[in-house]
Amino acid sequence: MNSKTLAIAGLLGLALTPIANAQLSGFGAFTPNGTATISGGTLTLTNGLGQAGSGFSNIAQPYSLGFTSTFTFLASNELNGGADGFTFTLQNAGATALGGGGGGKGYDGITPSVAIVGNNFNGSSLGTGTNGSQGGFADTLPSGVDFGAPTPVNFTVTYNPANVGSEVSVNAVQGAGVYNTTVATGNLTTILGGTTAFVGFTAGTGGGAFTQQISNFSYQAVPEPATAAMVVGGLGMLLGLRRRRA
Repeated sequence: MNSKTLAIAGLLGLALTPIANAQLSGFGAFTPNGTATISGGTLTLTNGLGQAGSGFSNIAQPYSLGFTSTFTFLASNELNGGADGFTFTLQNAGATALGGGGGGKGYDGITPSVAIVGNNFNGSSLGTGTNGSQGGFADTLPSGVDFGAPTPVNFTVTYNPANVGSEVSVNAVQGAGVYNTTVATGNLTTILGGTTAFVGFTAGTGGGAFTQQISNFSYQAVPEPATAAMVVGGLGMLLGLRRRRA
C-alpha cells in the first residue's frame, strides 16, 4: 500500500469514527449503575423493592441535529401493586449518573438532563423530565398502553430540533394499543450544553416494584455535515486513485 492509499485510509478512519459513535445497538458499550445489570441485549434496571438503577452509554453521543432511538420496555414480577417507572434520558453528568429511587425513577437529581418519563405507579402515564425534575404527565391507558402490564411496549423516540414546539415525538405500541404524543423540550443544546450527551435509561421502585427491563435498543443520530462531507470526499479520493491505477 503506497503513501497516498495510507493517507486516504487514515482520512476515512478519522471520518468514520464520529459516525460510529452516533450509532448504538444493544448495551455492549454501556455502564450499569445502582441495581442495574446487563445480560446480552437486555438492561435490567430494577428487580425488587426500594431500588434505583441506570445504564448509560460509555461515550457521549451526538444529538444536536436530531436522533431516533428505538427500544422495548417490559414491566414484570409485580410486587405490592407495582412501581414506580422508568426514563429514557440524555444527560451530561457522565456514564455513572444515577438519581433517586421510588418516585424519583432513578432520574431525580441528574443534571443537566432531558428525559422521557414512563410512570407505572397507580396507573400508566407519560411525561418529561428536565434537570432531574419530572412533570407534564398524560394518561396512556385510554390508548390501550399500560406501562405496568407484563406485555412489552415498543418505543420510538425522535428528536427534530426544527419542529419548534414539538421537538420530541414518542410512539409507544403494546399489542393493539398505540400511544402517540409530541412534547416541547426546546432546543436540547440549551439544556444539555455542547452537541453530545450520554444516552441511556433509569428506573426506580419503592414500597411497590416491578422488574423493569429495556431490550432491542438502538440509537442513531443525524451526523454533523462536516463529518458526512469528509466521508464522501474520502471515498471519492479513494475511488479516483483506484481508477488511475487501473
